[in-house]
Amino acid sequence: MAESFTDVSNAPWFKQRHNEGFAPQKVEDFGDGVPFLRFTLLNFLLTWVLLSVKENAGDDDEEEELQREIEETKASLQKILNRRFTTARQRHSSKFIKYKPSQQSASAAFNSGAKERIINILEMLADPLDPPKFKQKHLPKPSASASPPVPIMHSPPRPVNVKDQQDWKIPPCISNWINPKGYTIPLDKRLAADGRALHDVHINNNFATLLEALYLAEHKAREAAAIRSKLQKEILMKEKERKERELRALAQKARSERTVLDYLPHSRHNFFEFHPLSQGLV
Repeated sequence: MAESFTDVSNAPWFKQRHNEGFAPQKVEDFGDGVPFLRFTLLNFLLTWVLLSVKENAGDDDEEEELQREIEETKASLQKILNRRFTTARQRHSSKFIKYKPSQQSASAAFNSGAKERIINILEMLADPLDPPKFKQKHLPKPSASASPPVPIMHSPPRPVNVKDQQDWKIPPCISNWINPKGYTIPLDKRLAADGRALHDVHINNNFATLLEALYLAEHKAREAAAIRSKLQKEILMKEKERKERELRALAQKARSERTVLDYLPHSRHNFFEFHPLSQGLV
């Protein structure tokens, strides 16, 4: 493999490599950086210092701009607050008046000899969240071409007789549960004021249908329970009879076996005497 070489004899850094006063200033003066490594390091440090200075200068500019914006915002807010305070101060400004009480008035006894007074009048502060004290009625604006309002004719007042007075006596509304003042109202008046007699009592026919359906359901449930109980008793009786038959069969079998055992002692001698397998048992 052939190696390639580059001719650097005409390069500026090669010609000035032995000159002690030579200081590289451009990129071409450095070449690949190997002959003047110290200059490369110094140049790197110088470049780093310059970049740091530029970055710090940028930070200073940003801080100055931020401080300027803060001052402008503060001035705007202060201007708004001053305008509001000025309006509130004008609205709630105090006013001094000179008051001369009358000697014939009832307050003369409390004047303590003073002929005049200076009174400071202040507007009372109101909570902006309070509801309005006065209700404004929006009346229709009368038009110029409209006719005058029609007069309302009233009949002359009539004297009120005793019956009308009694009819207008409305009993007070008193609760049936709470009566803190202890009012006493007759029962007939209380029932009359309760309003129970003002509406007719209407009973729905579905109540009777519901009661009949409940009665039929209960009757059917009782019949079903009685049938189940009867079947259960029959099953128990059949089971009892079956067990009794089994017990009787076992007793009959036991009696038969006992009869056979009672017969065996009479023929025991002949059985052990002539049976070939019983020779070793005697």
